[in-house]
Amino acid sequence: MNTTKYFVTDQNSCCIFKVCDTYELAKKYVDELDGDYLIEPVLLKYFGKVILISIRPEWVYKILKGEKTLEIRKLFPKDYVGWVFIYCTKGKTELYYTDKGYVLTDLGIGSYYKNTKLLNGLVVAKFWCDKVEEIKIDKGVMWRFGGHMYITDSVYDATKLLRYSCLEQYQLENYLQGKTGYAIHISKLEVFDRPRELCEFHTNIKKEPPEELLCPECGKPMEYYEYKYLTKAPQSWQFIEDERVEHYEGL
Repeated sequence: MNTTKYFVTDQNSCCIFKVCDTYELAKKYVDELDGDYLIEPVLLKYFGKVILISIRPEWVYKILKGEKTLEIRKLFPKDYVGWVFIYCTKGKTELYYTDKGYVLTDLGIGSYYKNTKLLNGLVVAKFWCDKVEEIKIDKGVMWRFGGHMYITDSVYDATKLLRYSCLEQYQLENYLQGKTGYAIHISKLEVFDRPRELCEFHTNIKKEPPEELLCPECGKPMEYYEYKYLTKAPQSWQFIEDERVEHYEGL
């Protein structure tokens, strides 16, 4: 059984034009179209789902500037490939978008910049997660102050793992404490012109169907879901519904 579907989308991945069972069928469809399109592989187990992840403003700042290309988590679905939406958490440190670019501060910015927009508490961007790797201890190397050095299968230089994640060794060691972690690869970063509110995203909650949704032939209940719009951010990450799939008429 084929466990992967392939979405044919526009260049900004805003709309799904076709869902294909194989890459070859998706490629053939794209070749027949006039224009530039993307092909996105999606595991069936994650069909119709994307991930919303909460990230502190100091790390969001580095992601938006292109400095941070790995996000480290203790728990994350290691086979996930798809879009990840970035929620910038609230706190003492504030992240602003200004006429001079991004500004990170603990003091507020007052009237120093024009056209400022506070990004804390908003969904500011999304990125394509093309790979999630298990972080392992580099058994051949010890940190000079004690503790572990960490690597992955593709980032086998511990210093590069630190550089790509914008972490110091002691920060990574304090976080993982010698246990397994996951490196989420960040690619195709898309920053939203208009940061989005949490309430614009939802999950689907399975409910007992009303009588009119009983199967007319067998009388058994049909699947029935209700939207649950988000009112608070996840502590780490959570699955949400892929809006593009809900608006795709080919399903």
